[in-house]
Amino acid sequence: MLSGDASPAPITFTDYVQVQAGDGNVLRVHPLANDIDPLQGTLTLQRVRPDVPQFALDGSPTAEFTRLQQRLVSQSDDTVTIAAGPTPGTMSFLYDVVSSAGNTARGLIVVRVVAQRVADFPVVSDTVLDADGRADLARGIDVLSGKVLWSGGDTGDLSVGLWAPVDGITVEGTRLVGTVDDRAHVIPFSVTGQTSAGPVTTYAFLRIPAAADTPLALRAGAPPLTVGENAQADVDLAALITVPRGRALELSGETRASGARPGASCTAVGGTTLRYAAGADAPWTDTCRVLVRLAGQPAWTVLAIPVVVTPIAPQPRLSPAALEVAPGDTQVFDLGAMTTWQGRPEAIVYRVDGTPASFDLALQGAQLSVRGRDAAAPGTIESVVVQVTSHPGVAPARISLRVGAAPSTLPQGGSVQQRL
Repeated sequence: MLSGDASPAPITFTDYVQVQAGDGNVLRVHPLANDIDPLQGTLTLQRVRPDVPQFALDGSPTAEFTRLQQRLVSQSDDTVTIAAGPTPGTMSFLYDVVSSAGNTARGLIVVRVVAQRVADFPVVSDTVLDADGRADLARGIDVLSGKVLWSGGDTGDLSVGLWAPVDGITVEGTRLVGTVDDRAHVIPFSVTGQTSAGPVTTYAFLRIPAAADTPLALRAGAPPLTVGENAQADVDLAALITVPRGRALELSGETRASGARPGASCTAVGGTTLRYAAGADAPWTDTCRVLVRLAGQPAWTVLAIPVVVTPIAPQPRLSPAALEVAPGDTQVFDLGAMTTWQGRPEAIVYRVDGTPASFDLALQGAQLSVRGRDAAAPGTIESVVVQVTSHPGVAPARISLRVGAAPSTLPQGGSVQQRL
């Protein structure tokens, strides 16, 4: 949750990478791996371009931009593949990132091409199981999906093996399969890939908690309880909470609403069923505080069950946004990305107030076009205010506009090698 003054812009960090010179050598860079979305959404790699001017003062294309553009082999939503080239040196590229909420930022990739061999080991995160995962081990746990980065090749070409034999555990492709007892286990495994210089291997762990130590928590991705204004709804908590197979969940009668909605109430109505009565008026989100435990446990676990209330009359809400636009570049931002609806969405009319000195703005419907002026100084931050004119009582929100980094016009030194 961000305050109204906090910027929702993605936070980018400069990526420094190395690759060995050679016509056939390529480097896969994952620039989003160390970037952060303050809203905890998804980041997408939008564009990658050389960090040099595209055109000379006379309007002709620059040779350096053309050379570096040819080094960009391919690009996906999270990866850019860069060719090393035959000679050592340093290259830099600017990349634009957009969040799932529509906020944008710009980052930098610095590639150092060296004559020596570069160790391209895969980077693998440990796999930590919860109660559901512990039970799923018999069907197999994929220890690579979403957990591995490899600059030296395609992650689909990596192979998995056990670091040492483990009773009851086998390897099937990228999955570890088997059964374990109720104790905690840490199972080391190897990940191996083939490169032009030979095989490379790294290691990671599959961490399995003890059955008695598995905490009760909401399932990942569990939807909130949705209920209409002045209505009530029931939910079975056993469907929302991770419960080890073969164990029974107990719900205490001591449940209550957070108090954010004066007319709302939470009640345990038998078994593991929770009932939420919404009452009237805003706010349109709430939580139920519940006490749960596994049958036989002495202590209760406190959980907050999220609730979303749908108003009878649809209500829009504006959230702050942030855009980073380089001088001479244009971005089109959909104001619908900063609008959330309580209830069924309907037609809406926006107004944008403010005249920033570094940007030219144009609003057509919900589409806001933002162009960075050619003389804008990188790093300058300005803002405009978005208001809803079609629905009364909607609080305005601010769009932060930052002038992004422009391609460097500084002289670039060359590289020389001396062979003895």
